[in-house]
Amino acid sequence: MVSIGEIYPSVLAIIMACILIAVGMIFLAKLMDANTSSVTANTSINKTIVALGDFATWWPLIILALAIGVVMFFIIRSFSMQGTQ
Repeated sequence: MVSIGEIYPSVLAIIMACILIAVGMIFLAKLMDANTSSVTANTSINKTIVALGDFATWWPLIILALAIGVVMFFIIRSFSMQGTQ
């Protein structure tokens, strides 16, 4: 039987992905501040920051979908195991 304790690697992976996106955005912002000579580079960095920001707005929905999936898995599994006991 799958326990809730076995789900923690997935949760840690989601947290690590959020941290990496945040660090990447901070790094890009610092790079844009340091790079004042190239307008093209600044434009590219700015577009990347905006794209990462748009992706970050989807994280709550992704996490909610994963949470609903886990809850549904446990509900379906509990109902399917009732006939075996």
